[in-house]
Amino acid sequence: MPAGADMESGPFGGECVEVAVDCGTLTVGGGISRYLKEMLLAVSQSAGEGVRFRIYGRSSRQLADMPPGLSFETRQDHLPVHVGRILSLFLSLPFWLWRDRPALYWGPAHRLPLFVPSDVPCVVTVHDLCWAKCPRSMRRVTRWLDRWLMGRAVGRASAVIAVSRATAEDLSRLYPHAREKTFVVYEGGSIPSPRRAQKRPDRSRNDEGHFLFVGTFEPRKNLQRLISAYATALKHEQNLPSLVLVGGLGWGGVDVERMIAELDLGEKVRCLGRVSDDHLQRLYSDAVALVMPSLYEGFGLPLVEAMAYGKPLLTSSVASMPEIAGDAAVLVDPLAVDSIADGLLTLARDAELRQRLGAAALARAAEFDWAQAGRQTLSIFMHVARRTAR
Repeated sequence: MPAGADMESGPFGGECVEVAVDCGTLTVGGGISRYLKEMLLAVSQSAGEGVRFRIYGRSSRQLADMPPGLSFETRQDHLPVHVGRILSLFLSLPFWLWRDRPALYWGPAHRLPLFVPSDVPCVVTVHDLCWAKCPRSMRRVTRWLDRWLMGRAVGRASAVIAVSRATAEDLSRLYPHAREKTFVVYEGGSIPSPRRAQKRPDRSRNDEGHFLFVGTFEPRKNLQRLISAYATALKHEQNLPSLVLVGGLGWGGVDVERMIAELDLGEKVRCLGRVSDDHLQRLYSDAVALVMPSLYEGFGLPLVEAMAYGKPLLTSSVASMPEIAGDAAVLVDPLAVDSIADGLLTLARDAELRQRLGAAALARAAEFDWAQAGRQTLSIFMHVARRTAR
């Protein structure tokens, strides 16, 4: 980790450093949107008056999603939200950077603008390399754009932030030149975990609780195998906890309701779609375990959120998931329905295991903290800005 900046004097003898940020992902939802909101606030709180953000976005409506208490200036290009994420890389973002000349530009999601002035240093956050590691789970055009734009961004950036060691290792294999400038900064948990949730006694019978899935309904999340595995497990355990599915509809035509109907699981599997944070807190609190057998994750924010509630995990034995879950999880083969089903049955039947994994989850969750992530990210920003200023 680069040496931290002096928060009182600032990196340039007391001057405020201007950091420009692409906030085009704010209204997209999902983990990256949460990451951006939390990190902006955490960096701002760590920096005090030493950093001023200049937020680049689509519209005032989008920027209304900025976290409260954050001081910033904005620029808006009024491009369509989704298409604008790509068009802005060629149009508004380069124009603003040439005009504003900030001390630093941060791309919080894999990409940097084209035609960045040579005297503006850049930092880019890479959340995953789905286009390389799990390409069939992406739209073809998105896969092509990520492949092209990520390579450019990693090459141009003065520093690269990876959200897990697994992601950093994937990056170094594909882009060996990036190894020395890549830093791992873990995310935190975004759903508050009330103390009362951590003190709930472990249930001797699970029919009072549920297995919980949280994530976007898209191919990478492996919902078809999860639901099939649940149906298989139900044949062996009539008192299997219900399965609750929470998340927004992504791409790929993942029709969860149809899967549930085809397997006649309507009484045991509930699809809630998007829910409020308050509702999600209750679901975490009452869950028997979080089930997340994804095909690939660069971090896996729901894992940390569930661990903060002291919940056992069922997750995949690949990519970053074992790294994040630590010893709080039953690991399964995400490509094998029987492996996922066995994991569900193990958690349902073994109360002692659930208790042990839950205790490990609470201890593990303490290692993921947004304030710490903000301090580490600020240190990287200041290191880059100082080096460029010299």
